[in-house]
Amino acid sequence: MSKLNSLILLIKSLSKSEKKALVLHASQTEDSKLYLDLFHIIDKEKYASTENITGIFRKKHPASFLAANVRYLFDLILQVVVELNSKKNKEYELYHSYLKSRILRERGLYDDYLSSLQETKEKAKEIGEYTLLLTLQRDELKSDLLNYFDQIKNEEELFRKQQAINENLKIIRQINEQSFLYEMLRFKVEKQKSTQSDQPYVYNDLLISEMSLVSSLKNEIFEISRLHQLFQANYFINTGSYKSALNAFSELNQLFLKNEKYWNNPPVYYLMTLIGVLESLSRMRLFKEMDPYKKQLSVLIEKYPYVSFVLEVNAFLFIYSVIPHMYNKEYKECLHIISRYKEILTDKLLSLPPRLFLGVSICLAGIYLMNKEFGKAKKQLIPISHDNAFSSLKIFRSVQLMNLIIYHELGDTDYIESVIRSIKRKNKKTNEGTQVERFLFRYLETDWILLPSRKKEIQKEKLRNEIKNIKYSIDDLQLIRFFDFSEWIVEKLQ
Repeated sequence: MSKLNSLILLIKSLSKSEKKALVLHASQTEDSKLYLDLFHIIDKEKYASTENITGIFRKKHPASFLAANVRYLFDLILQVVVELNSKKNKEYELYHSYLKSRILRERGLYDDYLSSLQETKEKAKEIGEYTLLLTLQRDELKSDLLNYFDQIKNEEELFRKQQAINENLKIIRQINEQSFLYEMLRFKVEKQKSTQSDQPYVYNDLLISEMSLVSSLKNEIFEISRLHQLFQANYFINTGSYKSALNAFSELNQLFLKNEKYWNNPPVYYLMTLIGVLESLSRMRLFKEMDPYKKQLSVLIEKYPYVSFVLEVNAFLFIYSVIPHMYNKEYKECLHIISRYKEILTDKLLSLPPRLFLGVSICLAGIYLMNKEFGKAKKQLIPISHDNAFSSLKIFRSVQLMNLIIYHELGDTDYIESVIRSIKRKNKKTNEGTQVERFLFRYLETDWILLPSRKKEIQKEKLRNEIKNIKYSIDDLQLIRFFDFSEWIVEKLQ
């Protein structure tokens, strides 16, 4: 990614207050304001790309060096945003306090340094910032050493400080071990191929390790409890045990609600928890029970009005608003939902993280498809299908399948044959391929018009029965998360 592209994404993620702070900072300096002009150019362009931003800037300032202004503006924005966040984000504030205490120590103001350090240590422990707490504890002992232990009365006091560090290290080690198991679980979900037959066992080694670790824990630490519930919830949802997953996510939700002081700003981990609850309910088709959790998402938007965070929350709200209507074949209602989300989401899709961008795009294309607006469906996915940047993502396979369906409705058999051959070659090479893909390929490759009536009905009935009795693998479930391809086949076979 070019630096200019990174700058564009950074500027598009800024809130109104952050933009205002940047302009105010620039107005207080006497240096050239070309970088500020670059900021305004990018900010005003609705669909900013590196090509059009470069063209506009060079036309206005032909003698200026764009790359230098890009680098300066990028660093300045980070500086301003960090300064702002240090006043309203607990974690940023703690690191800011730590740096201030370091300055006091370096200036020889040891009493003020110790007072500031002690206050920061207490806050770090209070919100569970154990890694920073360790840095503070070690920094204090380093200061004692450099100051010839003037502040240490006896060996017992020095021993207590060392013991406090050892206790903190135990907590950090436990958090790290728990984090490793959860990260390995997520890695296997994203990278490891699995089938229905091995689905109950594919993560069992991690499950056994996690259960063994939890049984040995002695500390009632929020982060450890969070990671434990998160592991359990993800294990169950990825092995198809949705009721158990819902219970784990619900417990995690209660844990967060009782410990709001540990939330990030914005609370991205709590957002993941709510999404887990909604996904579990969605897969169990308990759509009515989703309403209170969607309301909790709306509350997060009001409490944490950061541009990028609000956009992501709106994306999830959109997804879990349309899924029930798509399942109930209320396709026109989905079009109304799209119109409600136009300004707050669909006009800003490119600012979403890649996976979420693709997920929303599949939902949109699916809605247009089922409303027989095939041109809109195709237009929604054209930029994605021609962008190699997305091809490495697992969700890109769903985009490919959606494209095949759209081109099928448009009657482009040459495109369908070409893409299916390409996917089959890749699946054979990587030993991949899912049941959903195989069923879809069978349907699309069959010339239903030329088949004799009796043979056609036999083929349809056979395919319907196979789909009806399908036992989804983990990869199948990931493929149909945003659009049920197998259900589309069944509907077409009616």
